[in-house]
Amino acid sequence: EIIAPLRVIEQGMARDHEDALRQWEADAMSAKIDGDAWTVAVKEAKAKSQTPPAQPEGAVAPQKPVRARLVVNDTTPESIGAILARNQRVLSNRDELAGWFDGFARYAPGGRSFWIESYGGRPYTIDRKSEGGSIKIPFNGVSVIGGIQPDRLVTVVLTGDDDCLPARFLWIWPQPVPYERPIQKADYTLLTRIFDCLTRLAFGTDDSGEPVPVVLPLDAEAADMLVDWCRATEGTGDVGGPLYKGFVGKLRGLVLRISLVVTMLDWAEDGGPEPTVVSGSVFARVRDFLEHYATPMALRVFGDAALAADERNAATLARNIIRTQATRINLRDIRRGARLPGLSDPTAVGNAVTALVEAGWLLEAPSRAGDTSGRKRKDYIVNPSAHEVDHGPLE
Repeated sequence: EIIAPLRVIEQGMARDHEDALRQWEADAMSAKIDGDAWTVAVKEAKAKSQTPPAQPEGAVAPQKPVRARLVVNDTTPESIGAILARNQRVLSNRDELAGWFDGFARYAPGGRSFWIESYGGRPYTIDRKSEGGSIKIPFNGVSVIGGIQPDRLVTVVLTGDDDCLPARFLWIWPQPVPYERPIQKADYTLLTRIFDCLTRLAFGTDDSGEPVPVVLPLDAEAADMLVDWCRATEGTGDVGGPLYKGFVGKLRGLVLRISLVVTMLDWAEDGGPEPTVVSGSVFARVRDFLEHYATPMALRVFGDAALAADERNAATLARNIIRTQATRINLRDIRRGARLPGLSDPTAVGNAVTALVEAGWLLEAPSRAGDTSGRKRKDYIVNPSAHEVDHGPLE
């Protein structure tokens, strides 16, 4: 719903690009003609031992126009770098973020570090060994949005050495709710107006005419709130392990980033002069959002990642037992029929069941069909007390 208006705006930019491309082709042809004539003149001058003429301005091939982009999908650092060299605002939209993470090592060893640095929005240069030259990016800033399955989140994102990439995301993992018929739809007119305003925002320029960011300072009220909030959040990351601690460490920058975003969204919706400051009222809204929504979400995500694999699998199996109101389970049925994340391997299933036996959730009760001989079924009885406790919303 959010991406659709951006696609419409981008289509309009594509039509403008077609006009620019036709003009470039004409200019390139003219430059080639002038260049060929200059080449002939240089050869003639050299044959006569004369000073060759300087290359005329018209003989210099014009730079091919690059189509304006707002949304990209599967990209390498070099390809996104070429886009960023001509576009100051780009959104990377991936339905499955696992593919985005998997692509870091597939394209180039430095792919992951490139994306980590793109969080900062600073100048960046990509040297191209194959073609020579380099890509100079004045503002290396990309917004990334997408979804990922919880089990893939753990294996792809939250394992290995912590390079603070997970802390750069605003994680949203809400509790499941009963399905209800939608009662409203997206206001595309409003969204289009907001996006149109935001895409028209212009960079500032320095004394040499180069683009520079426009800085919006906090007003006095917001600045005082920031100081108080930074003091209040000191040390709060110790409750959730190193990954959560990294997220808390990014909160100071995150509250400023989102406050800027909300300031521009309010302006794009309401109209009027372009904002010059971030107000205290906006800062308070963002602070409350981070405290009461975003931070608990991150604690849930990173808390799950802090568990060992066997503990995560045991918790997954326990939730499934409560959800299905099971009174008896079988190891083979769990592995082949339950389709639970992380529980398709016999060893993983066995370790998860063992953990629940030790926790008093399950009691081993092997059975055999009738009076037949052979191996007994690996059945387990569920402790009735497990269904009598209020477990709250199931994750």
